[in-house]
Amino acid sequence: GHTDRIGAIAVNSSGTLVTSASTDYCVRLWRLSDQQTIAVFQHSKWVNCLAFSTDGKEIFSGGSDMRISKWAVPED
Repeated sequence: GHTDRIGAIAVNSSGTLVTSASTDYCVRLWRLSDQQTIAVFQHSKWVNCLAFSTDGKEIFSGGSDMRISKWAVPED
């Protein structure tokens, strides 16, 4: 899991995935059925906010690096 404080979470529209943003500079994507991390995305600074795209295929995150990043959700 994260190594520092979690500041935001988002759940996809089907309720199968959750993503979390942390001050450890990471966005983690979790599968809810078995609580496993399935992807980790790295920011250059703290991550403050995130959201799934409306189709659930991407995650958008923003942080103290003043950037919005787009990440592809891996397919099963």
